[in-house]
Amino acid sequence: MTALSEIRKAEFLRRLRHFIEEHTQRVPEEDALAGLFERGLTYGLVSEQQFAGYIMLSWQMGVRPPAPDPKWIAEVMNDSSRSPEGKIENLYIRVSSRIVGLA
Repeated sequence: MTALSEIRKAEFLRRLRHFIEEHTQRVPEEDALAGLFERGLTYGLVSEQQFAGYIMLSWQMGVRPPAPDPKWIAEVMNDSSRSPEGKIENLYIRVSSRIVGLA
């Protein structure tokens, strides 16, 4: 069972890496994506969609494990009052507001 889980994880990360590269014209580091995936597990993420949202946003904001998430990402992702989907939705909102604030 563990081997199957690892194969599925590797395939997911390969597809996500290709997607990010295709849409950003930047090549994400495999170790960074794998580290963010593992961190997503600790945040209670369960679906590929949740992992993809968290990993893409974090990577695009410059998060590279083993460095910790910035405080604002960790606060969103550690919010125990939100579901995993709610955490990702809130993360998108926070990222959008940060980008607007920089413009």
